[in-house]
Amino acid sequence: MSNGAKCNHGVLISAPGMTASNPSFDYPLGSTDAEHERLIRQAQWVNPHTERCFREAGIGPGQRVLDIGSGVGDVSLLAARLVGPSGEVVGIERDVRSLTRARIRAVEAGLRNVSFVQGDVSQVPDGNPFDAAVGRYILFFFPDPVLVLRSLSRLVRPGGVFVFQEPHLDSFLEHCRRLPLWSVAASLMLETFHRTGANLNLGPKLSQILQEAGLKALTTRRDTLLGSEQWLPDCLHSLHPKMAQLDLSLKPLGDFETLSERLQTEVKAFKTTAPLPDLVSAWSRKPPSPPSN
Repeated sequence: MSNGAKCNHGVLISAPGMTASNPSFDYPLGSTDAEHERLIRQAQWVNPHTERCFREAGIGPGQRVLDIGSGVGDVSLLAARLVGPSGEVVGIERDVRSLTRARIRAVEAGLRNVSFVQGDVSQVPDGNPFDAAVGRYILFFFPDPVLVLRSLSRLVRPGGVFVFQEPHLDSFLEHCRRLPLWSVAASLMLETFHRTGANLNLGPKLSQILQEAGLKALTTRRDTLLGSEQWLPDCLHSLHPKMAQLDLSLKPLGDFETLSERLQTEVKAFKTTAPLPDLVSAWSRKPPSPPSN
């Protein structure tokens, strides 16, 4: 959900409460090779929506962009193409394995204007300010997303843009309701997220959160996404170790090894398309500095 449904990283929180000096979380989907591949597949269907959002928010050639929770790099690589050789993108990510994968992908893509840094927002040094701060499927994992945005504000120039995309998970349950197995599987996924501290209602509140962080001139959009039969089973596969740790029963899903096939069969039997969480996008600008006397 940030590279795509990051479930994109990129994409819960069993960590202690976040503070201004430690705005961090633990990622329940893990950092296996399978999870990396899931994020890359996810990016294939969400990237067009992210690119449209970035363009409409004014991200373009020559700008410096900070991507938080950059995971295996999909959002950073997209932004790097938009800002071009005269621009710069910095992705910040805590997980070493994800960073390694992202750096390899940047080299393979021939992009020299993107770099990846291990750490969190509090560890990005002040200096040359960024023109934009972005993130996909990331804020809903933080215990206090407003605090994260306020921490980012010191790194973005006055008039700079903040662009974030988050899932509308209630809509996903609603889309799944007509499909019995999908409904059970989606409920189990969201219960896992809930127990690890994710803010399941953040998507619909994204506009409010940006405003509480002091951002103005807000623009929002909600897109309904359909058609990826593999996304839900991919997420459940990555979440499987966390479910076991939380003692969540998988019995309602039947044989876990055949779950993906049975979910696809149910979609075909109902002559419908596979549901996905609606995507909520919001962008806003940091207020300009007050005029000097």
